[in-house]
Amino acid sequence: DTAVAAEATAALAAVAAMALLDAAAAEMRAGGAPKKREEEVVKPDNGLATFGEECPEMSSQTFVGAARARLAAMTGSCWMALLWFGPPSVGFGVLKDRESLIRLGGFVDNIGLSHTWSPYMVLGTAIWGIGQGVYLAGDQALSYALLPDLEEASRLLGLTSVCAAAGAVLGGSAAGSLLYAFGGSIGGPEQSLNTSLPPPIQASPPSHAGGGPAAPGYAYPGYAAIFILASVLSGLCCAVLSTIRPPAEPGSASERARIVP
Repeated sequence: DTAVAAEATAALAAVAAMALLDAAAAEMRAGGAPKKREEEVVKPDNGLATFGEECPEMSSQTFVGAARARLAAMTGSCWMALLWFGPPSVGFGVLKDRESLIRLGGFVDNIGLSHTWSPYMVLGTAIWGIGQGVYLAGDQALSYALLPDLEEASRLLGLTSVCAAAGAVLGGSAAGSLLYAFGGSIGGPEQSLNTSLPPPIQASPPSHAGGGPAAPGYAYPGYAAIFILASVLSGLCCAVLSTIRPPAEPGSASERARIVP
Protein backbone atom coordinates (compact mmCIF):
# COMPACT_ATOMS: atom_id res chain seq x y z
CA ASP A 1 0.00 0.00 0.00
CA THR A 2 2.78 2.44 0.85
CA ALA A 3 4.55 1.88 -2.47
CA VAL A 4 1.32 2.24 -4.42
CA ALA A 5 0.43 5.44 -2.58
CA ALA A 6 3.86 6.97 -3.19
CA GLU A 7 3.99 6.07 -6.88
CA ALA A 8 0.40 7.14 -7.51
CA THR A 9 0.84 10.59 -5.98
CA ALA A 10 4.24 10.94 -7.67
CA ALA A 11 2.68 10.27 -11.07
CA LEU A 12 -0.18 12.70 -10.45
CA ALA A 13 2.19 15.39 -9.15
CA ALA A 14 4.51 14.93 -12.13
CA VAL A 15 1.60 15.29 -14.57
CA ALA A 16 0.39 18.42 -12.78
CA ALA A 17 3.89 19.94 -12.70
CA MET A 18 4.45 19.23 -16.39
CA ALA A 19 1.08 20.77 -17.22
CA LEU A 20 1.99 23.93 -15.32
CA LEU A 21 5.39 24.16 -16.98
CA ASP A 22 3.84 23.62 -20.41
CA ALA A 23 1.18 26.24 -19.69
CA ALA A 24 3.87 28.74 -18.74
CA ALA A 25 5.75 28.02 -21.97
CA ALA A 26 2.56 28.40 -24.01
CA GLU A 27 1.87 31.71 -22.32
CA MET A 28 5.34 32.92 -23.24
CA ARG A 29 4.83 31.90 -26.86
CA ALA A 30 1.43 33.57 -27.04
CA GLY A 31 2.70 36.80 -25.51
CA GLY A 32 5.72 37.22 -27.76
CA ALA A 33 6.40 37.44 -31.48
CA PRO A 34 6.46 34.20 -33.49
CA LYS A 35 9.81 32.50 -33.17
CA LYS A 36 11.99 32.15 -36.20
CA ARG A 37 12.43 28.84 -37.89
CA GLU A 38 15.82 27.24 -37.58
CA GLU A 39 16.57 27.58 -41.28
CA GLU A 40 15.91 31.33 -41.12
CA VAL A 41 18.64 31.87 -38.55
CA VAL A 42 21.91 32.81 -40.23
CA LYS A 43 25.06 33.02 -38.15
CA PRO A 44 27.62 35.72 -38.96
CA ASP A 45 30.96 34.78 -40.42
CA ASN A 46 32.79 35.02 -37.10
CA GLY A 47 30.27 32.67 -35.46
CA LEU A 48 30.45 34.62 -32.20
CA ALA A 49 26.92 36.00 -32.03
CA THR A 50 24.83 34.56 -29.20
CA PHE A 51 21.61 32.64 -29.57
CA GLY A 52 19.74 35.49 -27.88
CA GLU A 53 20.87 37.91 -30.59
CA GLU A 54 19.65 35.69 -33.39
CA CYS A 55 16.29 34.70 -31.91
CA PRO A 56 15.43 36.73 -28.77
CA GLU A 57 11.96 35.20 -28.44
CA MET A 58 13.32 31.65 -28.20
CA SER A 59 16.07 32.77 -25.80
CA SER A 60 13.55 34.42 -23.51
CA GLN A 61 11.40 31.29 -23.48
CA THR A 62 14.46 29.18 -22.67
CA PHE A 63 15.37 31.46 -19.78
CA VAL A 64 11.91 31.42 -18.22
CA GLY A 65 11.44 27.68 -18.83
CA ALA A 66 14.78 26.78 -17.25
CA ALA A 67 14.18 29.04 -14.26
CA ARG A 68 10.76 27.54 -13.56
CA ALA A 69 12.01 24.00 -14.09
CA ARG A 70 14.83 24.60 -11.62
CA LEU A 71 12.35 26.00 -9.09
CA ALA A 72 10.17 22.90 -9.46
CA ALA A 73 13.14 20.56 -9.01
CA MET A 74 14.37 22.47 -5.95
CA THR A 75 10.90 22.47 -4.40
CA GLY A 76 10.51 18.73 -4.93
CA SER A 77 13.94 17.87 -3.53
CA CYS A 78 13.40 20.02 -0.41
CA TRP A 79 9.96 18.45 0.03
CA MET A 80 11.46 14.96 -0.08
CA ALA A 81 14.30 15.95 2.29
CA LEU A 82 11.73 16.83 4.95
CA LEU A 83 9.34 13.92 4.33
CA TRP A 84 12.12 11.30 4.46
CA PHE A 85 11.84 11.64 8.25
CA GLY A 86 8.29 10.27 8.13
CA PRO A 87 9.07 6.53 8.10
CA PRO A 88 11.58 6.75 10.99
CA SER A 89 8.98 8.69 12.98
CA VAL A 90 6.38 5.98 12.37
CA GLY A 91 8.88 3.27 13.31
CA PHE A 92 9.75 5.12 16.51
CA GLY A 93 6.07 5.30 17.38
CA VAL A 94 5.70 1.56 16.90
CA LEU A 95 8.66 0.88 19.18
CA LYS A 96 7.29 3.15 21.89
CA ASP A 97 3.91 1.38 21.77
CA ARG A 98 5.57 -2.01 22.08
CA GLU A 99 7.66 -0.84 25.02
CA SER A 100 4.56 0.50 26.75
CA LEU A 101 2.75 -2.81 26.31
CA ILE A 102 5.71 -4.73 27.68
CA ARG A 103 6.02 -2.50 30.74
CA LEU A 104 2.33 -3.00 31.44
CA GLY A 105 2.72 -6.74 31.06
CA GLY A 106 0.26 -6.88 28.20
CA PHE A 107 0.25 -9.00 25.10
CA VAL A 108 2.21 -7.51 22.20
CA ASP A 109 0.04 -7.86 19.12
CA ASN A 110 2.36 -7.11 16.22
CA ILE A 111 -0.46 -7.37 13.67
CA GLY A 112 -2.57 -4.96 15.68
CA LEU A 113 0.32 -2.49 15.90
CA SER A 114 0.84 -2.68 12.16
CA HIS A 115 -2.84 -1.99 11.55
CA THR A 116 -2.68 0.99 13.90
CA TRP A 117 0.34 2.62 12.29
CA SER A 118 -0.09 1.59 8.65
CA PRO A 119 -2.47 4.46 7.78
CA TYR A 120 0.13 6.99 8.96
CA MET A 121 2.77 5.28 6.85
CA VAL A 122 0.57 5.25 3.75
CA LEU A 123 -0.42 8.89 4.23
CA GLY A 124 3.19 9.97 4.76
CA THR A 125 4.49 8.19 1.69
CA ALA A 126 1.62 9.61 -0.38
CA ILE A 127 2.59 13.13 0.69
CA TRP A 128 6.25 12.32 0.00
CA GLY A 129 5.30 11.16 -3.49
CA ILE A 130 4.08 14.66 -4.34
CA GLY A 131 7.60 15.97 -3.86
CA GLN A 132 9.08 13.15 -5.92
CA GLY A 133 6.73 13.86 -8.83
CA VAL A 134 7.44 17.59 -8.80
CA TYR A 135 11.17 16.96 -8.62
CA LEU A 136 11.20 14.48 -11.50
CA ALA A 137 9.14 16.78 -13.73
CA GLY A 138 11.35 19.78 -12.97
CA ASP A 139 14.56 17.80 -13.36
CA GLN A 140 13.51 16.45 -16.75
CA ALA A 141 12.40 19.87 -17.99
CA LEU A 142 15.63 21.43 -16.76
CA SER A 143 17.66 18.79 -18.61
CA TYR A 144 15.92 19.67 -21.86
CA ALA A 145 16.17 23.43 -21.31
CA LEU A 146 19.91 23.36 -20.64
CA LEU A 147 20.95 21.22 -23.60
CA PRO A 148 23.95 23.01 -25.13
CA ASP A 149 23.45 21.47 -28.55
CA LEU A 150 20.10 20.13 -29.77
CA GLU A 151 21.84 18.01 -32.39
CA GLU A 152 23.58 16.12 -29.54
CA ALA A 153 20.40 15.77 -27.46
CA SER A 154 20.19 11.97 -27.63
CA ARG A 155 23.81 11.51 -26.55
CA LEU A 156 23.61 14.04 -23.71
CA LEU A 157 20.29 12.75 -22.38
CA GLY A 158 21.66 9.21 -22.59
CA LEU A 159 24.49 10.33 -20.33
CA THR A 160 21.96 11.47 -17.72
CA SER A 161 20.39 7.99 -17.85
CA VAL A 162 23.80 6.43 -17.20
CA CYS A 163 24.29 8.74 -14.23
CA ALA A 164 20.87 7.78 -12.86
CA ALA A 165 21.69 4.08 -13.17
CA ALA A 166 25.04 4.59 -11.43
CA GLY A 167 23.27 6.47 -8.65
CA ALA A 168 20.82 3.60 -8.19
CA VAL A 169 23.68 1.11 -7.83
CA LEU A 170 25.63 3.28 -5.40
CA GLY A 171 22.51 4.17 -3.43
CA GLY A 172 21.49 0.56 -3.02
CA SER A 173 24.98 -0.38 -1.87
CA ALA A 174 25.07 2.49 0.62
CA ALA A 175 21.63 1.60 1.98
CA GLY A 176 22.59 -2.04 2.47
CA SER A 177 25.82 -1.07 4.20
CA LEU A 178 24.02 1.27 6.60
CA LEU A 179 21.39 -1.35 7.36
CA TYR A 180 24.06 -3.92 8.17
CA ALA A 181 26.27 -1.53 10.15
CA PHE A 182 23.58 0.11 12.31
CA GLY A 183 20.77 -2.45 12.25
CA GLY A 184 22.68 -5.60 12.97
CA SER A 185 20.98 -8.96 12.49
CA ILE A 186 18.19 -10.01 14.83
CA GLY A 187 16.40 -13.29 15.08
CA GLY A 188 19.31 -15.17 13.51
CA PRO A 189 21.89 -17.48 15.04
CA GLU A 190 23.89 -14.66 16.63
CA GLN A 191 20.70 -12.95 17.83
CA SER A 192 22.27 -9.52 17.23
CA LEU A 193 25.46 -8.26 15.65
CA ASN A 194 25.18 -5.13 17.77
CA THR A 195 25.22 -6.16 21.43
CA SER A 196 23.91 -2.75 22.47
CA LEU A 197 20.56 -3.50 20.82
CA PRO A 198 17.83 -5.26 22.80
CA PRO A 199 16.84 -8.77 21.75
CA PRO A 200 13.83 -9.10 19.45
CA ILE A 201 10.44 -9.15 21.10
CA GLN A 202 8.50 -12.33 20.47
CA ALA A 203 5.47 -11.79 22.67
CA SER A 204 3.05 -12.58 19.85
CA PRO A 205 2.69 -16.22 18.79
CA PRO A 206 4.60 -17.30 15.69
CA SER A 207 2.55 -17.25 12.51
CA HIS A 208 4.36 -20.07 10.77
CA ALA A 209 3.68 -23.72 11.36
CA GLY A 210 5.72 -25.45 14.03
CA GLY A 211 6.68 -22.29 15.92
CA GLY A 212 10.35 -21.62 16.42
CA PRO A 213 12.35 -18.41 16.48
CA ALA A 214 11.44 -15.34 14.50
CA ALA A 215 12.82 -14.89 11.01
CA PRO A 216 16.11 -12.98 10.68
CA GLY A 217 15.74 -9.25 10.28
CA TYR A 218 17.30 -5.89 11.12
CA ALA A 219 16.80 -3.45 13.96
CA TYR A 220 15.29 0.03 13.82
CA PRO A 221 18.57 2.05 13.84
CA GLY A 222 19.58 0.54 10.49
CA TYR A 223 16.40 1.68 8.77
CA ALA A 224 16.58 5.08 10.43
CA ALA A 225 20.13 5.52 9.09
CA ILE A 226 18.93 4.82 5.54
CA PHE A 227 16.21 7.46 5.68
CA ILE A 228 18.56 10.00 7.26
CA LEU A 229 20.99 9.43 4.39
CA ALA A 230 18.16 9.88 1.90
CA SER A 231 17.20 13.17 3.54
CA VAL A 232 20.79 14.42 3.42
CA LEU A 233 21.15 13.49 -0.25
CA SER A 234 17.87 15.23 -1.14
CA GLY A 235 19.08 18.34 0.64
CA LEU A 236 22.39 18.21 -1.24
CA CYS A 237 20.46 17.83 -4.49
CA CYS A 238 18.55 21.02 -3.70
CA ALA A 239 21.82 22.81 -2.95
CA VAL A 240 23.35 21.69 -6.25
CA LEU A 241 20.24 22.79 -8.16
CA SER A 242 20.50 26.24 -6.57
CA THR A 243 23.92 26.70 -8.16
CA ILE A 244 22.59 26.10 -11.70
CA ARG A 245 22.19 29.34 -13.60
CA PRO A 246 19.66 29.35 -16.45
CA PRO A 247 20.65 30.93 -19.79
CA ALA A 248 20.88 34.70 -19.45
CA GLU A 249 17.67 36.59 -20.12
CA PRO A 250 17.85 38.79 -23.25
CA GLY A 251 18.73 42.35 -22.37
CA SER A 252 20.10 41.51 -18.92
CA ALA A 253 23.55 42.55 -17.76
CA SER A 254 24.84 38.97 -17.90
CA GLU A 255 23.52 38.61 -21.44
CA ARG A 256 25.26 41.80 -22.58
CA ALA A 257 28.48 40.73 -20.87
CA ARG A 258 28.74 37.48 -22.81
CA ILE A 259 28.15 39.09 -26.25
CA VAL A 260 31.48 39.19 -28.03
CA PRO A 261 31.88 42.24 -30.30
